[in-house]
Amino acid sequence: MQENHTTEFKREYTDDIKKSVVAFANTEGGKIYIGRDDDGNPYPIADIDLTLTRISNSLRDGILPDVTMFVRYETDENGIIVTVQEGVNKPYFLADKGLKPSGVYVRQGASSVPASYEQIRD
Repeated sequence: MQENHTTEFKREYTDDIKKSVVAFANTEGGKIYIGRDDDGNPYPIADIDLTLTRISNSLRDGILPDVTMFVRYETDENGIIVTVQEGVNKPYFLADKGLKPSGVYVRQGASSVPASYEQIRD
């Protein structure tokens, strides 16, 4: 398994996860594996329940329009798998950044990148 346009690995929870969720919701959807290094190898999370609560609160409060109905959470022995479906109320954006390239992300290859003004308008 490796990172691509629908797969992202994170060793631990950081606020950057919101960018990946926005990018997946604005494109084809995808999965974020939290508790894996950049090569997909296990990097176990110490407190899965606390991390899961932090993630769900962060996504609910930090992304507009509400993306929670398009996000599903699973846990395994190493961490958390966040599955994001393509959203229907595009563009999704970071609430604290607004509808501008620093707040709207799309997926290009294995990266979440800022959307152009033209992509945001479309």
